[in-house]
Amino acid sequence: MTEQSPALQHTDDDDADHKPTSCAEAKSVRSNTNDGEYTLYPFSTDSDVSLRVYCHDMASEKPKEFLTLPSGPDENYAIFFGDRLQPFARRGTTKFSKLRIQFHTSRIEVIGNDYTFAQTTGPNDVAYGHAGDCYTAAQGCAKGTFKVDLIGTGLELAPEVHWAMGPTYPGYLTINDMFISEDRKPLADVVDGVVTAGPMERKYI
Repeated sequence: MTEQSPALQHTDDDDADHKPTSCAEAKSVRSNTNDGEYTLYPFSTDSDVSLRVYCHDMASEKPKEFLTLPSGPDENYAIFFGDRLQPFARRGTTKFSKLRIQFHTSRIEVIGNDYTFAQTTGPNDVAYGHAGDCYTAAQGCAKGTFKVDLIGTGLELAPEVHWAMGPTYPGYLTINDMFISEDRKPLADVVDGVVTAGPMERKYI
């Protein structure tokens, strides 16, 4: 990663020898059933690296981990543009305030189709990092858009993360206006095509 933030920290504090790696462990170690922000140590490759995570459903047997997006839902959205769309019911705009995440050895995977902390306008939820439209067959006239903004999370897009077009008509349509910042934290895109364009791997480090 290029920098650390309050969300992701390196610490020498042993936390009384208890370093929960998940919300379930935090619940067990601290006997706390309140939903909220917790400090976890999710990476087996470096147990001193901590991450602030929102633990949801702590009163249940299987609490879930979410990443709070400080930039807010207006900077983290996915749009399947409705005009001329067939079938029209696929349209939707979804804005995210938190992302469902899963931990791996040194990576965090985003579960883009979890809408627990998302708001959708229209009949269809749109997964995080996805977009699409059926507005026109002309290249460069896309209406489907999405934006990902990880600023303030302490995380960035992993180098291998990329986006690809789904099936389109005509087949020559390509992704328009893709922008990824140098620090791989904010990015935005405009997408032509009948089906969504989305990340092949939704993983961040």
